[in-house]
Amino acid sequence: MAEAEGVRIEAAAQLSGFSTRNIRAYQSQGLLPHPQLDGRVGRYDEAHLARLRAIGRLQAQGFSLAGIK
Repeated sequence: MAEAEGVRIEAAAQLSGFSTRNIRAYQSQGLLPHPQLDGRVGRYDEAHLARLRAIGRLQAQGFSLAGIK
């Protein structure tokens, strides 16, 4: 990650393989913490990306989102 403060949602989506829509849904469902705000721009750090990777692995193993939560 190039920026110490994190990346925007578009970059987080590209790095994680999820869509921005999925990322926002995971936040509203409580699976992913909301990003740090830099003004009006959300910044996702390595912890967010690690959580997204974990969600992806668990879904691939057959877990539901409710089970992951």
